[in-house]
Amino acid sequence: MSIADGMKDIVDNIEHSRTERIADVGEIRSGTQNMIHSFTKERKHNAADMRRTLRKGRKALGRETQDMLGGIHGTRMALAREIQDMLGGFSANRMAMAKDTRDTLEDFTARLKKDVAEIRLDAVNMVHEIADERVARNIELTLMLADFKKQRIPFQEDLSEAHGIWQSHMGNEHPYARPGLKTVHKATKAPRKESEKPKQSTDHGLKEKVLKVINNSPKGITLTKAGKKIGVEWRTLIRPAKDLLKVGDVRKKDTHYFPT
Repeated sequence: MSIADGMKDIVDNIEHSRTERIADVGEIRSGTQNMIHSFTKERKHNAADMRRTLRKGRKALGRETQDMLGGIHGTRMALAREIQDMLGGFSANRMAMAKDTRDTLEDFTARLKKDVAEIRLDAVNMVHEIADERVARNIELTLMLADFKKQRIPFQEDLSEAHGIWQSHMGNEHPYARPGLKTVHKATKAPRKESEKPKQSTDHGLKEKVLKVINNSPKGITLTKAGKKIGVEWRTLIRPAKDLLKVGDVRKKDTHYFPT
């Protein structure tokens, strides 16, 4: 049953009780008026009889008449007191019923307010939980995206370095040649001429630069970053780095070079 239905039932009960009480009072008043009318009529009739009797023997019936009038008066007074008591009881019952109804309405209103407050609190807590979960998800996604970006940069550098290594080995055996397949070798290069000696000197100077950069990077460094620090294209550092590995001046793990 809804709240509106409950309130309607309470109001209907009050109206029904009020109608019944009004009907009872009307019956009491009607009965009282009839009794008073009857007593009045009877009194008039008795008075006429008494006057006739008094005319016949006023002295003999005077005392009896006075007693009768006193009895009628006493009966009338008793009836009036009874009516007053009945009306007082009805008023008391009506006040008690009104108090019970008021207490019921107050208790119902208090419980309704409590239920509404609890529902509102649950809704607020739910909204806060949803907001907190949304913030946590956003933070988690942001961290995942940042971690992915961090992982993507070394992967791109490794891929570029591997591509450079593959290109540098194109003149020798293919680095990804499958077992059982014949390897095609290019013709042996002619011996270097005297004019190429300055290039060897340049490679030696580049090797020293690479060694210095690696020694200054205890946590390791890739050839891509080393090339940026030296100011050259990183592919030109592949051969000097190999030479340093061969003589044991540096060590390599994955794509990072470390000082020995």
